[in-house]
Amino acid sequence: MRKWFFAEMGWRAQVRNDFKIGGTYQVDMLDQGLTVFSAHGEYREIVPVTRLTFTWNSAVVQNTLVTIDLRDLGKTTELTLTHRLLPDAKQVTQHAAGWEGCLSNLSAYLSREE
Repeated sequence: MRKWFFAEMGWRAQVRNDFKIGGTYQVDMLDQGLTVFSAHGEYREIVPVTRLTFTWNSAVVQNTLVTIDLRDLGKTTELTLTHRLLPDAKQVTQHAAGWEGCLSNLSAYLSREE
């Protein structure tokens, strides 16, 4: 997570992660000016290679829920991320941009690992 779980290229992350149902995580994303954007939550569902559900809390949202579904397409995997319970359209837009950045970083990280 520390290698890709941040909103934009050039950022970095500090992560604490207890990856199990009921386990918690804390991610501190640092932008280039070292401003910290923190999120934390609890893992609610872990279904190996198909689904991950966790709560998402930050300074701007509390008790939201993220679900990541993975579908095997042979040589590739389809990833669907759903972030529920965001309070308003502004937060939906801002979180969508952040998730797009994280997923782009994940794709770049996995491409380097091949």
